[in-house]
Amino acid sequence: MAERAAESSSRTISDELSSQIVDSEHNAKETSEKLAKKREEHQRTRQDRAEKEAELIRLKEAHAAEISRLEKEKAEYGTLMRNRGVEAGKELGKEEFKNSEEMERDLEFNTCLNLRWTIDRVGSGLYGVGDLALILHNKIVRLGFDASISEMRVLADDDERDYVEGVLDRSDPQITASALPPLSRERRAELQRAFMDMFLYIYFYITMSGAGDEENDAVLSDVEADDLAPINIKTAPENMSVEKFKEILAELDRERRAREAAENAKSDLQVSFNRLKVLCHEAIKKRDECSRQRDETLREKEEALKKLEKASADLSEEIKLKEDITKQKDEIVRQLEEVGKARESNRIELETGSSMLVSGIEKISRKVSSYKDFGGNGLPKSSKYSGLPAVAYGVVKRTNEIVEELLYQIESSNKLRNEAREQLDQRNYEIAIEVSQLEATISGLREEVAERSKEIESLRQLVDMKDARVAELERESSERLESMKGEISGLSVLVSENESKIEAQRPMLINQLNYVSKVHNELCEVMKIVDADKSSELSEYLFVAQETNMEENIKACLAGMESVYELSKTVVEKTRKVVEERGREVKSLNETVSRLVKEKEKIGSLLRSTLSQRMSVDLSSKTNQLFKVAENGLKETGIGFQAFKGEVDPDETEQSEVYALASALENIIKQSQLEIIELQHSVEEIRAELNLYKELADAQAKELSQCKLQVEELEEKERVANENVEGLMMDVTSAEEEIMRWKVAAQQEADAGKAVEQEFVAQLAAARQELEEARQAVIETEKKLRFKEETALAAMAARDAAEKSLRLADMRAARLRDRVEELTRQLDELDTREATASGLSRPRYICWPWQWLGLNYVGGPRSETPLQAAANEMELSEPLI
Repeated sequence: MAERAAESSSRTISDELSSQIVDSEHNAKETSEKLAKKREEHQRTRQDRAEKEAELIRLKEAHAAEISRLEKEKAEYGTLMRNRGVEAGKELGKEEFKNSEEMERDLEFNTCLNLRWTIDRVGSGLYGVGDLALILHNKIVRLGFDASISEMRVLADDDERDYVEGVLDRSDPQITASALPPLSRERRAELQRAFMDMFLYIYFYITMSGAGDEENDAVLSDVEADDLAPINIKTAPENMSVEKFKEILAELDRERRAREAAENAKSDLQVSFNRLKVLCHEAIKKRDECSRQRDETLREKEEALKKLEKASADLSEEIKLKEDITKQKDEIVRQLEEVGKARESNRIELETGSSMLVSGIEKISRKVSSYKDFGGNGLPKSSKYSGLPAVAYGVVKRTNEIVEELLYQIESSNKLRNEAREQLDQRNYEIAIEVSQLEATISGLREEVAERSKEIESLRQLVDMKDARVAELERESSERLESMKGEISGLSVLVSENESKIEAQRPMLINQLNYVSKVHNELCEVMKIVDADKSSELSEYLFVAQETNMEENIKACLAGMESVYELSKTVVEKTRKVVEERGREVKSLNETVSRLVKEKEKIGSLLRSTLSQRMSVDLSSKTNQLFKVAENGLKETGIGFQAFKGEVDPDETEQSEVYALASALENIIKQSQLEIIELQHSVEEIRAELNLYKELADAQAKELSQCKLQVEELEEKERVANENVEGLMMDVTSAEEEIMRWKVAAQQEADAGKAVEQEFVAQLAAARQELEEARQAVIETEKKLRFKEETALAAMAARDAAEKSLRLADMRAARLRDRVEELTRQLDELDTREATASGLSRPRYICWPWQWLGLNYVGGPRSETPLQAAANEMELSEPLI
């Protein structure tokens, strides 16, 4: 029973210690598993966030592609409308040019010059449309030409009909056109063309009516006070104006349809913009969802930290429990020390203790049999010891083997843990290497972006007027992109996309460079035509497109555009100078013609006055006055003439003077006519040159418009490149920030892992120390328990012996009472016998205690009686008393 109690108590203590060790190991495993789960959850959260950010990047790319597509459609539509406008302008210009050529062939020079001068004044803005309408209105009212008014009203739309009617219905010629509301440039050009056609039509009517009355004019009708000289023209078709009006109406219908198409395209663009707006809202919602999930992840991390703190609190409670157990152990040790005082008196139970040791060590061996089998050959034996020391030696040896095996297992687990730690450190080192490589890649990308920004910086001189808009777009893009955080994979995708875009733009840049070279050559040819003296100073365009080097192509294109710009500016200046020189020549010729016309008028007036004076007054009294007047007129005209003075016959003198004056006037008139003819020829030549210069100016204007379009395209490309560069810079900065955050987080996790590892190492060392202490305490406790069990067994045996002694004492007291009674009876009998028996038959002496003890008195008989058996039993129990 005592063995069972001691065995059960030792078993409970060892079970408690093993359960505590298992619980601590289990808690450590649970903590490591929780940390692993949290790390996996954190990794999954990072992956989800990366996927969401990649999805945001894809949405951004789709948004950019949609915007580029809309811009491309808008540019194509603008190009189509410009081409249509250019073609319509070309056709209309060709028709007007043909009509003007026919008119110039049919009309005389002065009338055509006056008409062209009026139209040019209207086209250049010196005369307004309202002024031309007043002129036409006066002509129409004077001639009664009402059909043109109705046709002019048909030309106008509903919004412009009041304008045209207000212009045409004014009867007061003093009203200016400034009182009328302004028109757009397109409608101004249309009404200008319509008024020009009406003016030509009215002028045809005027010239035809003038041609019918040509025979009824006087001989000197060419010097009358009319503004224009009589002309001979061919009959023009009267339906030309109606056809022109129909063509203009068709053109208006086409423009209306084009405007409707533009409105439809605008509505489509609005729908696309709304769709993009919805996509942007969805992207913002997804960004908010990502932020919410990130907050949830942070909250979960905080909860994990709280749980870890709770686990640490539980661990501290377990440590307190262990301290209580140590206190209990101290109490047990103290009790065992008290029990150890009875060690010497309990040597009898050494065999029992040895058997308990053997059974206990066998149980312990069975418990650790999962690591190693210790029960094959029994306990280890020694030749030095025997008995209980040999058993203790075997138990200690076996315990040492078990402890060594446990230490080996702990060392192997530590080795595995160190290997796992080394693998973790290796993985952290690899991650650091990858991060450094990514940083190097990002720095390379940054350098490439810096180089591209330096290349693009040269193009920013052409877009200074758009800096405000670009800054606003950059601010909006920065505000929009600050919320987006791109991963390194997103950067690689963007870089590959940019490279593909650059590869796609390379042939377009090569074609543009070729066209720039062609434009440069054409401008050189124009410069050779305009200024042959400086054509030798021009250098040919030596920029050649390269298939591989995009930087050289961009630099060459920029240099070519600058050269084209400088050359076009020089050509424009030279053309302007030539046109101004030709204009001055034309002006001088016009002044000469007007001067000659005035001289002709003066000569005609002088001749008329001379003839009238000669026919109305006396010859003798009026001759001197006539000669004076003629002399003054000739002096005014620059002809040196003086009347003859002398003693000659007055009639002959007068007649000769008249003939001389007439011949001089005839010579003057012939000379004037020759000069007029020469001036007409020179004017025609100058007009041909002006037409040539106008064609050259138109060609240069077209080339300049193309250059402007190319410049706008380059500006657009520069803007897109700036946006791409800014986007890349923002992506690089966000990536750097993200990398720094991840680096800091990884460092923090590594520090936390190291701290946890150190804590686990400290806990493991403490647990190992506690295990060693517990093992020592178990050994001491087992010893003390064995001593206590032995003492308890001895006490129980002593109690049983005491009880047995008490029972024997009671039995002895009863027997002694009976014996005393028997002795008193025997004494009575002996007293009675003494009187009767003789004295020789009595023994020599008797000692009653020896008789009570079963001894015979000297000389007495030996008899086996119950009293003797009782005495023997009492003798056997005497040592126990």
